[in-house]
Amino acid sequence: MKIFLWIVLIFLVVIGVNKIVSKIMLKNAYNDLMLNEYKVQNDESKINKILLETSNELNKELPKMVDEYTRLDNIVTENDIFQYNYTLINANFKDVSKQELRNSLNEKLTNFVCQDQAMKVFVKNYITVNYAYFDKTGKEITVISIPPSNCKVLKE
Repeated sequence: MKIFLWIVLIFLVVIGVNKIVSKIMLKNAYNDLMLNEYKVQNDESKINKILLETSNELNKELPKMVDEYTRLDNIVTENDIFQYNYTLINANFKDVSKQELRNSLNEKLTNFVCQDQAMKVFVKNYITVNYAYFDKTGKEITVISIPPSNCKVLKE
């Protein structure tokens, strides 16, 4: 039951943080990435530059507690990957089932990334979204990766 509560709580936090990040990214990069007249899908350096600028801007406000159990530490980007790094501040690596966490969150996060209007900017530009979770000592629990190829429809 304890693991189930952690999973539900983590999912709710991730959705909330993603909405905030997506709004900021859309505000900063929507015109560059989404204009019908100018698609940057083939301009990898431009995409990566925008991702880096966005993560740098967001990181100015981090680390930040997103609830009483979870801290968003930073956002990193590299080679068409946008990664949220979270710490579960009360969790020990040995107390969290990596596979159970992945199984519970993977489908929900995939649906969110693929279907949420604000996340279209990632999918349309072939950007993988990662969610990395660490325990209170900094030990990696798991990384859930949502590549755009997991989305059934990449275009409007």
